[in-house]
Amino acid sequence: MIDQAITSLLVGGGISALLFVPVLIWQYRRYGAFQPARTAWTVVTFVYVTALITYTLFPLPDMSGDYCATHPHVYVLNPTVYFREMAQRLAGASPAEVLLSWDMLQMVFNVALFVPLGIILSDFAVIRARWGIPMGLGVSLLVEATQFTANWGLMACPYRVADVNDLITNTLGTAVGYLVALHIPRFVARPSYLRKRRLQARPVTIWRRWTGMALDVLYWAVFWWTLNAAAGMALFFVTGAPLVDDTGSPQFATLVVWFAVVAVCLLVIVILPALTGSGASPGQRTVWLRPVADSRWRLLARAVVVQGLAVMGTMMPWPMALLVLAWTSAAVVSVLFTRRGLSCVVTGCEMVDARADLAVPARRADDPAGVEVGVGSGAGMADSEG
Repeated sequence: MIDQAITSLLVGGGISALLFVPVLIWQYRRYGAFQPARTAWTVVTFVYVTALITYTLFPLPDMSGDYCATHPHVYVLNPTVYFREMAQRLAGASPAEVLLSWDMLQMVFNVALFVPLGIILSDFAVIRARWGIPMGLGVSLLVEATQFTANWGLMACPYRVADVNDLITNTLGTAVGYLVALHIPRFVARPSYLRKRRLQARPVTIWRRWTGMALDVLYWAVFWWTLNAAAGMALFFVTGAPLVDDTGSPQFATLVVWFAVVAVCLLVIVILPALTGSGASPGQRTVWLRPVADSRWRLLARAVVVQGLAVMGTMMPWPMALLVLAWTSAAVVSVLFTRRGLSCVVTGCEMVDARADLAVPARRADDPAGVEVGVGSGAGMADSEG
């Protein structure tokens, strides 16, 4: 059981790490801000689902030789069979021996295994008991069907007993989870409450600025690699020539394609966002930030002075590329001293919450305490971020 627990933590934690950025983006767009409590519940849910699979299907037996012939297919459809057999095995045992017997512990474990499901459905998914308890039954039925069909035919023969008592105890565990959820504090806000506050302006914080920067890097990397791979494959299939020569250096056509990809990235990731809408970068738009300037050209300059140079730095020789890297690093560090960031300081822009009412006079965003610039309908009512 220890091995299954460790596997659940590693696999569930790994899945959570891989999906952290999509979850972060979802929360900002759906709820207007990063929600640490909901993120923690998401990790718990992934670990729990992994544990549910691990404890009900693993470890897999060695089915070489005559395993299937010596292990006949067993399933139990009569719920009284388990109790009759338990009574026979424990006849004459003391109450303590009965409570500590494997039969009793197995029943308790089957109930306990589904208690977290009830809590998750109640507090995290916010599903009422009249729907959540049948969902627990459905999950248990899926597990038993998987065991009955030898993992849907993936194994040579069934190696676990499909038992109707498991359906009963698992469903009971889900109901117990709902009862437990009624008597513990709610550690996460309801989605409906968060959605209502989605358009309330929030403070421009260090972590929010850094999150926008990190998302800009991610968006650029995904777009660059996707476009570069597509252009490289197209070049190879059209010309039939290798992308590099015998010395490993890129061919002239490859260099042309590479420069074209960088140019497209500069246009799509930097220039067009600056010339349209709020003028914010894709990462800033994700976290509800907006640069404010007295002209569109100043917004374009703000986008080019750091982000544009970073994109162009990918096709510069190493000495210049290192200078661009140092400049970009300085832009990241500058947020510690002013929420405007280096790009806004250089170009004379402000950085505000995209939901703020710019018609109301406001303080600058370089307040070390992260005071909000622009007073929207929800100014000063923000959740803490990061």
